[in-house]
Amino acid sequence: MQKYHVKLNETEIDAIHHFLSSGQWNVQSKARAKVLLDLHETIGGRTFSVQDIADRNGVSKVTIWHVCNKYNSGGIEAVIHRKNKLPATD
Repeated sequence: MQKYHVKLNETEIDAIHHFLSSGQWNVQSKARAKVLLDLHETIGGRTFSVQDIADRNGVSKVTIWHVCNKYNSGGIEAVIHRKNKLPATD
């Protein structure tokens, strides 16, 4: 079974909880934030499989992989906020 490692600090956990309690973000951003919490809780003693996390949050296993990689390369901001796409040029 593939393991994904995310270890959040208290500041990040608080920021995610604050983010989730605000009503201004879209469902996909909130799902990615919840995935981060579930990945962190797996380290904290709970045992969620990747499939459990996917099912709990209504995302695919590929999304979990992307969330983990984005967090490891850019922190919670990279996970929660999608980067703006540049308009296509001809």
